[in-house]
Amino acid sequence: MLQRIILASSNQFEHRVITLLKETGPIEERLRGAGIRIAKLGYSTSALVAAPAGISAALRQQRPNVCVGWLHHGNAVAALLSFAVWRVPAIINVRNTFGTNESKRGVVRALKAYSPLAFRVLANSQDAVMELRREGFRGVDFVPNGFDTIEFAFRPSARAAGRLAMGIDDSAILIGAVGRAHPMKNHSGFIRAVSALMRKDSRIYGLLAGRGVVSACNLAVPVDVKDRWHLFDEVNGVAELMSSLDVFVQNSSFGEGFPNVLAEAMLCERPVLATRIGESAQLVACERRMVCPGDELELEERLAELTACDSQERSNIGRQNRESVAARFSLDLVVPIYTDYYQRAMAG
Repeated sequence: MLQRIILASSNQFEHRVITLLKETGPIEERLRGAGIRIAKLGYSTSALVAAPAGISAALRQQRPNVCVGWLHHGNAVAALLSFAVWRVPAIINVRNTFGTNESKRGVVRALKAYSPLAFRVLANSQDAVMELRREGFRGVDFVPNGFDTIEFAFRPSARAAGRLAMGIDDSAILIGAVGRAHPMKNHSGFIRAVSALMRKDSRIYGLLAGRGVVSACNLAVPVDVKDRWHLFDEVNGVAELMSSLDVFVQNSSFGEGFPNVLAEAMLCERPVLATRIGESAQLVACERRMVCPGDELELEERLAELTACDSQERSNIGRQNRESVAARFSLDLVVPIYTDYYQRAMAG
């Protein structure tokens, strides 16, 4: 989302990016290609507390008008830099919910320590806003994610090519999920629910894609349905991958704020199912398309309802999904909200 804000507002602001990481991949390539200047500090997680001291003299002289933090470590460093080095306002961005997870509660406590240094705290989930306010945070606002409705759209040719490459004909029903291998994504629960449905319906196939998925999830796929599963690590072209699916599932158990891939699947006109975490319910806006986190039986039952629909019914659901997300969360609507905060912070 930060990349989208930077690229969409580059005619209003001169953006400069400081990343704490050594490797930033395709995002760095896109930003540099657009002429955005990037400085890489290359810190390990354990060394992040030293980040303010590691700012070079050149960066110290490049005093910004406002400093924007993103994610937990970036927020901490942005707040400290803005206060201790540059003496400019900071805006910090919370991109997840916290719930009862103890490690996440530690993040909240750390966030509370430095949030008074910020001009504003922006959260992309109403749940996160309420959690932070209950903890005594002040100056917390909700701002949703925004999406490029041209980049994320159904592509019939990509659907045909993707399914051909996987050896899946158009009569099959491909159920997919996209997300890195991490406990919060609950890929194992997704695999079990879809595999159970496969044993009852020979049309069902499964797809799982994301960083680390192949090594983390290969052994979780049951042997009796292994030939109907397709696992991929990093995938270039999310819209193309989404187009090959018949149903998309967001099966996270905790921690989601505003799940990008769920909105992207909806913009690609895919019927979706999601767990009731973060903004998922507001995105999907249909109770029959929501399931309780960790309830694999409910997930299987809801999937059975969607797979019982004919292809035209699923297409109609998909078109309604796209219209809903495009009307509420396009970049044209969301980016001006972020840039207004930037301008207000600079105005004092």
